[in-house]
Amino acid sequence: MSLFIYNRCMKKHVYGRSKDLLSLSLYRLLLIKNYDDIGVNDICKMANVSRMSFYRFYSSKDDILVDFCDEKFELLVDEISSNQNINFKDFLYILFQHFSKYSRQLLVLKKAHRLEILSEQLNSYGLYIATHFKNFKIPRTEEGKYLISFISGGIFNVLVSWLDADLKTPIESVTNKILQLFNQLNFD
Repeated sequence: MSLFIYNRCMKKHVYGRSKDLLSLSLYRLLLIKNYDDIGVNDICKMANVSRMSFYRFYSSKDDILVDFCDEKFELLVDEISSNQNINFKDFLYILFQHFSKYSRQLLVLKKAHRLEILSEQLNSYGLYIATHFKNFKIPRTEEGKYLISFISGGIFNVLVSWLDADLKTPIESVTNKILQLFNQLNFD
């Protein structure tokens, strides 16, 4: 391996590590402080990373939370991409199962009063998912975008209620209830 390639690999490793440390530090700080009381300096100090490194990756501490949500949604998309014939019930089950793995982090996001980030990401990724999987027959029109926003908002609110109830309701019951409610609606 050439010295040039080695240096590039090391730089990428160090950058990735710094970014991970910043994210972990914000998460740890959120366990002990209010979001509004946490500054960039606090995050950098806990991560042992310079402010310059912080601003290399993020323009604000909200960007760390957006990055976290992006990572989790990308994992979700990867998970459902393995089955292009997925139906809505299976999608809901996979979605709730996926987010149950990150319930602690989602509760911290809620405590920070930043759940709107999750809502926005659910809407964005919902649009992507609905237009890339053949069993989701949502038109690529303005009306289709409204329908996706409607569905994403409903899923988001159910997810938040489920988190508030400490995930006590089994995922199968949650998905069946959502489907039951959707079936009661008349979209014609």
